[in-house]
Amino acid sequence: MKNDARFFFCFTGFVGFLLFFLIASLVHKNFVMSLVHGALGCLTFAIYGRFLLGILLKASLISSPTNSPPTSPTTRSVENTIPKNRQTLPKTIARKGEKLSSEVAKPMVDEKV
Repeated sequence: MKNDARFFFCFTGFVGFLLFFLIASLVHKNFVMSLVHGALGCLTFAIYGRFLLGILLKASLISSPTNSPPTSPTTRSVENTIPKNRQTLPKTIARKGEKLSSEVAKPMVDEKV
């Protein structure tokens, strides 16, 4: 869908450029002003085209039925072997405050001068 979105964005921008360029060239009869108007038309139509594409994509996602993601046969066999009521609980780690404090207080190397 990524390439289709880019195509739609570029196509609406091109249509905007042509439309604004042709109208401006008929009204102003000045090439530079026609190019400026064409560039603004390209930008405007591209932004509105992107907005329209977003609305269409959201509508297509809402209207499509929700399917579960496909699973491989190995994933299904593993899921079937795990009991549903089993919950893993974290292990509690005992804290030994006295031992840590005595190790910190004791120097690692005895210095003799």
